[in-house]
Amino acid sequence: MQPSARIKYLTDISYNHFMKPGLYFTYLLCCMLLALSSCKKDTLRITEQTEEWLQTKSDTKLNFTSHTGEKEELTISVKKDTRTLTGPTGDKKYEYYLLTYQGKQNDLGFVVLAENNILAIRNIGEQDFTDNFVALLTGKTAADDYLDKYQVEAELINNLTLDEVTYDRVLRVKFYLPPGRTDKINEVYYAKKHGLVFFQTTDGQFWSLDN
Repeated sequence: MQPSARIKYLTDISYNHFMKPGLYFTYLLCCMLLALSSCKKDTLRITEQTEEWLQTKSDTKLNFTSHTGEKEELTISVKKDTRTLTGPTGDKKYEYYLLTYQGKQNDLGFVVLAENNILAIRNIGEQDFTDNFVALLTGKTAADDYLDKYQVEAELINNLTLDEVTYDRVLRVKFYLPPGRTDKINEVYYAKKHGLVFFQTTDGQFWSLDN
């Protein structure tokens, strides 16, 4: 699975090394220190503000109840890894999380990709992050957050109350499903520090997280 090429990564670090006569051993020492620390420096980690949006415990089970009293359970599968992207100044390694929310019903779920300061959400029926997804660029403050929408409806909501629980920051995403698609989720409410708290299915039912 390849995340979208549309998500641009603007941070790139290049190094210039200089050696002057008489500083040969200093140069070697610097090279050794650089080699020892290159792994850490060359991997762009997920930022703290992005990680606050993630539910990173694999096989976590979330129980939901619909407004008609039906029950549904979603399981979170978590993959944490690194990948290398090639840019104008060379290769760069990125740490990422891939979270898959899957219900007991077929085609009931969605996918979250987190990388550096980006959180992207798409429906489970999409094969990659090229269309029909939203990318949240997380900032140090709420005012710095930015949404990039690709054929979806999305917004950030402050202090949203659902079933008598108030969430400080919620990303609402509504997917547009073309005819013939079997996806069962068409809208999700994804809260900072909580993850998935509410969703709507294509049959018109609203599902709330059991507290």
